[in-house]
Amino acid sequence: MGNSLFNFILNKSNSYNYYKREHDNLIKENNNLKKQISSLNNRVSELEKNIRAPSNFPGRFLTKEDVLTKFNETYYGASRWDKFYQEMVEVLSRMDDVHKILEFGPYKAPLVENEDVIDLMDRSEYFPFNINKVIVHDCTKFPYPIKDKEYDLVILSQVLEHFGIMGEQTEVFKELARISKRAVIALPYKWFSPFARDHHMIDEKVFDSWQGEFKYSYQNINTKNQTILRIYDFED
Repeated sequence: MGNSLFNFILNKSNSYNYYKREHDNLIKENNNLKKQISSLNNRVSELEKNIRAPSNFPGRFLTKEDVLTKFNETYYGASRWDKFYQEMVEVLSRMDDVHKILEFGPYKAPLVENEDVIDLMDRSEYFPFNINKVIVHDCTKFPYPIKDKEYDLVILSQVLEHFGIMGEQTEVFKELARISKRAVIALPYKWFSPFARDHHMIDEKVFDSWQGEFKYSYQNINTKNQTILRIYDFED
């Protein structure tokens, strides 16, 4: 009886020690994984911060930190940066022949410091940095109050679709070609939004119908984020 009890206690003790070691090892591994994840997140943050505008650009880019800290509304958040702004900033960072920029309808978050902005109203008091000027104009009214080829680049990030549901974008393209040398345009891609017709099921064919005679030089479709981005060179 004594030996049986002793063996029983010993086995229980060994089992406890085994599971305790396993538990401690799992905690250590978990802590190591947390450190690695934290390190990777910090690295991603640094890379996002270090997407620098080319030296010829009028100023710095919008950053994820701007989006997360400078707007007190749910419209702006990490998902908006991840889905829309980051890709645009990365594309712009590869352009080394751009000096003068005009952005259409950025709401409160223009992409480039010291650029010009055209919009229905002046919201510059909300911008995270200074811009050069705001042109207050309804972009469905033509022509725009802008000289021919005044800009090296025009930016339309998730805004062209708002200019009408009857193909008005074809006239917008003609004005973009008149006032600029190049355009970067991003749109929602295949969003199922039957009650918001300006967003509903935009795809390559819709984009093609809007561009009219003009041809894009670059296209990227991001099915995860449901966006389509094109670059148009109007001087070629």
